Amino acid sequence: MSTSAITVRRARAGDLDPVNAVVSAAVRTWNLPQRVLRLALPGYRYRVEDLEHLHLLVAENLRGEILGVAAWEEARPGERMEDRPTAWLHGLYVHPAHHHRGLGRRLLEAAHADLAQQGYQAVLVKAHKGATGFFRHAGYLPLDGEETFPLRMGRTLAPPRPV
Repeated sequence: MSTSAITVRRARAGDLDPVNAVVSAAVRTWNLPQRVLRLALPGYRYRVEDLEHLHLLVAENLRGEILGVAAWEEARPGERMEDRPTAWLHGLYVHPAHHHRGLGRRLLEAAHADLAQQGYQAVLVKAHKGATGFFRHAGYLPLDGEETFPLRMGRTLAPPRPV
């Protein structure tokens, strides 16, 4: 499937079940023991209450099926990158059936554009080992020489383009 057949939009409360299905499927691909996955998975799922402080974008196909999600919130002052208005990217999930097709990149680019439009100048992520290459390719660098797990990475955002 071409990423041109994908629409990226803000999530709605009614999207939470399919969003969480994508999150669950994506997390289950991580190289973790089954017990750890079983215990950790509920913490990755989104609830209606999360929509009060998290921003979610979803990527959907022409049939309206949600294939990916990006979620972020504003970073607290002590967490900011170079004291710039900064967001934490809490999750970027793509259904495993659609991995390696450009969907994650498309969703991340849409999130970056939305963040810049909202006035954010930087974004942070705690990347698990399997995703660090993806984020490095997207311009994220390890912060403070860290090489921890998860790896805290960040990048600055281009200012929004004039309309």
